Amino acid sequence: RDNAVWDKRAALKLRVVSTNREGAVVDSMEYTLTADERNDRYKIVNLTRPCVDYQIEVYVDRGTSPIHLYNEIEPYYFPIRTEADWNAFRQKVADSQGLYDVNARLYADISVSKGVGVYRGCFDGNGHTLTMVEEQGATSYLAPFEQVKDATIRNLRTTGSLASSEKNVSGLVGWVHENGNVLIENCRSSAGIKSFVDGDAT
Repeated sequence: RDNAVWDKRAALKLRVVSTNREGAVVDSMEYTLTADERNDRYKIVNLTRPCVDYQIEVYVDRGTSPIHLYNEIEPYYFPIRTEADWNAFRQKVADSQGLYDVNARLYADISVSKGVGVYRGCFDGNGHTLTMVEEQGATSYLAPFEQVKDATIRNLRTTGSLASSEKNVSGLVGWVHENGNVLIENCRSSAGIKSFVDGDAT
């Protein structure tokens, strides 16, 4: 599941309890799954005691992990190293419909041809450069981040060329939604912008 965190320090355990016809416990065995068993989702257990009922339970021993609360977990950042990763990030943003955060971090200088739609979350450019390669067209909100809601964009450099005959062309953010809470920190844009709007280009 996206944004889920598995702390490998937490022990995944398998408990096997056998009971007789009266429901009294006859035996109890507990196994700690190895990393291979956990990854393979596969564990072999020999059940050899006759005339008993077996109760099998798989559980996480939370006491073996120092992470207990969701707000103590470091946020997950989707890694972006290529244009394909950027496009996967764009799809995640589209799927979110601006209803929840989609965090991402850039790990290389990349060139892209499409910006991100309605963005909410934290984007860490990590000091890298995002180059926009755009053909001239009739596109509104032409920018690396076309529209943003509640977002933080930091440590990002943008360059490239953007041209449109519609409004809101930008080297970073095309439009901020009303009542949006947006922080832009340590960013620099040297993108070339051309507007062919006859009048207010905003």
